[in-house]
Amino acid sequence: TTTAPGQNGTWTFTGTTGQRVYFNFTGGTYGSINYATVSIKKPDGTVLIDSTRCGTSCAFNTTTLPADGTYTITLNPDAHYTGALTAQLYDVPADATAEMTINGEAQRVTTTTPGQNATLTFAGTAGQTVTINLTSNTFGSTPFAVRGPDGATLASSLGSGNVTFSNLTLPADGTYTVFVNPDRTAIGGVSGMVTA
Repeated sequence: TTTAPGQNGTWTFTGTTGQRVYFNFTGGTYGSINYATVSIKKPDGTVLIDSTRCGTSCAFNTTTLPADGTYTITLNPDAHYTGALTAQLYDVPADATAEMTINGEAQRVTTTTPGQNATLTFAGTAGQTVTINLTSNTFGSTPFAVRGPDGATLASSLGSGNVTFSNLTLPADGTYTVFVNPDRTAIGGVSGMVTA
């Protein structure tokens, strides 16, 4: 909470090299047009995440910490504004994964922590035409993307229920990935099946 114009707020946390963390900020009273910024500095004082507008709520993508030590989050209200903002920090495990087989049974992938993504993978060959069905989605409205072996996105969709990618022609041999990026603090699961 800041109580006087020009006053900043800070939070600190101790992190370790390679640790994955997710930052979520809620309950802000600095206006819907974001009369405040939030930034994060590394233990050596250099910038980890640059200033981001955050009046009522915001979040930073899952970030891998580069060093051991104390990190500082700074809240910097604009001009004469005062108010409050709540910070939540999550220790994020490795992304959840499951492996599908073309014309095999459905496989389910489940996340346990805000900021954790999920992937469903399958092996395909160049010229093969496949359909991917994603069902029993408990994440709510979530972006899904199908990526090729080179990481390029072949198809994407935003869905809160079942999602289908129909008749995708695979451009190369290799491993294909269905990438699931749950919104904000959402956790849940989804089942995937791929057919040819």
